[in-house]
Formats: sequence, C-alpha cells, structure tokens
Amino acid sequence: MDRSHERKLVENLKTGCKSSFQKLFDIYHKKIYNISRKMGLSQENAEDVVQELFLFIWSKREILNPDHSFNAFLQIISKRLVFKQIKSEVNKVSFNAYLQQYGMAIDNQTDDYIVFSDLEAYSQKGLDNLSEKRKQIFMLSKQHGLSNDEIAEKLNISKRTVENQLYRATKAVNEHLKKENISRK
Repeated sequence: MDRSHERKLVENLKTGCKSSFQKLFDIYHKKIYNISRKMGLSQENAEDVVQELFLFIWSKREILNPDHSFNAFLQIISKRLVFKQIKSEVNKVSFNAYLQQYGMAIDNQTDDYIVFSDLEAYSQKGLDNLSEKRKQIFMLSKQHGLSNDEIAEKLNISKRTVENQLYRATKAVNEHLKKENISRK
C-alpha cells in the first residue's frame, strides 16, 4: 500500500471514520491472520487475534500516529496477542495434563476454577522462563499435536532440534512445578 494512502486512512480512522477502518481491515486482516497461523495458532485462535487486534485499534484510534507505519504497529500488537493466546493455550494443556496425571475428577466448578487459576499461575511462571521459539515448539507439539517431523518442516529446523527443544521445555516446566511442590517427580 502507498504510504500516503495509508497515512490518510489512519488520519480518517482517528476521527472515527468507519469506512477508513473497514479499508484498513480489508487490507491487513489476512496478513495478521497468516502471521498468527505461522506462529502456531489454530485457525480459530488466529481469527480471534485478528478480531481482538481490530477491536483494540478501533477503541484506541485517537492515539494512532499517522506518521508512523500502521503496518508495523499492527504486527507488533498482533505478535503480543499471539503470545497471549499461546500462553493461555499452554496453561490449558498443562492443566489438562495435570488432571490426567493425578486422576482428578471435575465435579465442582468453583473448586476447579481455583485449582485451575493456581495451576495456571504456577505453569505460567515456568513457561515465562522459556524462549519464544521453545514455547512455539512446545505449543505445536502439545496443543496442536504435530509430530516432531511436522514441526521441523513447519519451522524449517532439524528434527533433532525439535526433540532437544521439547525435552528442554518439558524439563524446565517440570523443574519449576517441582520447586512449587506441584509435581510428584
């Protein structure tokens, strides 16, 4: 897109012009969706990122600076939203694995919520220590169920690298949970 055209659309968006918002959405939504998918999100979660991003843009339109690249701004915000989605999914996967490992039955929603919230906080601390690439590999394996070969192909890395990263991610999360007295290992 021509930089001057983008600048004009952003200027109009700042004043609440819905047609400029729609044009910017039409121009960028596929790109944001594709970035989200390449970062390992499911189709549904990638669509959620696009929706959340453009809702954010609309709600914060007054602070947009037409002199800055709108494309770069979208990419930065979308990557943050993708990482937020990944963290949420990792927490869900960790919680489900914990329930399966310890054979807990779900029968009380309030208790479940409290347990999930606590486990989510503990798991998140462990996951925050992982590099973004390691988190991505972990998510592709645990959340999306991709094989090591599929992950290697998708990320253009060796299968051995995938295996090493999965081993290190699992070990790091388990060590963190062990420190928090969550794991039996």
